[in-house]
Amino acid sequence: LGQTRDVGVLGILDAGDADVLVEHMGRQRDDARDLGRVAAAAVSTADIDEIQRQLLATSALAVGLVAVAIAVGWFWIDRLSLRPIKALTTAAEDIASGRRDQRVDHPHPRTEAGRLGIAFNAMVDARQRAEDRQRRFVADASHELRTPLTSLRGYTALHRQGGLTAPDQVDDAMRRIGSEADRM
Repeated sequence: LGQTRDVGVLGILDAGDADVLVEHMGRQRDDARDLGRVAAAAVSTADIDEIQRQLLATSALAVGLVAVAIAVGWFWIDRLSLRPIKALTTAAEDIASGRRDQRVDHPHPRTEAGRLGIAFNAMVDARQRAEDRQRRFVADASHELRTPLTSLRGYTALHRQGGLTAPDQVDDAMRRIGSEADRM
């Protein structure tokens, strides 16, 4: 007689609404004659199918929630960090091009970008005050120098034209020129 061996066959049969998992176990001869001893077991896969559907729905929900969280996070990063930095950059470029009146809004002073905006505005204000003081100083100095220079020019022109002939007139003019020079 031929030799026999154990055979396990796994398959899925369609049983209406649910698939059925079937395992056929039996003995088979090498010469392919059936010995008549066959055992079959069937289990419904409906529970597995339901678990797979639930897993797919849960995964889809999780992916959706992660996408929403990323979108909300990006919105806040953009709103609190990137937009204020862009506004600060634009204001700095405007100031560098000569528009000294530019300032930045800092609606969120508790953020780094908000504090940077406050510091930037303070720096620009301090620079503006220093430039204003310098302009006032130059204007005042210019005004203060005009009077003595006019006096010096007048005495030198009077002397060139021969208006100072007496020695006491020349001495008086030289004393006044010296006084105006000391004022400057």
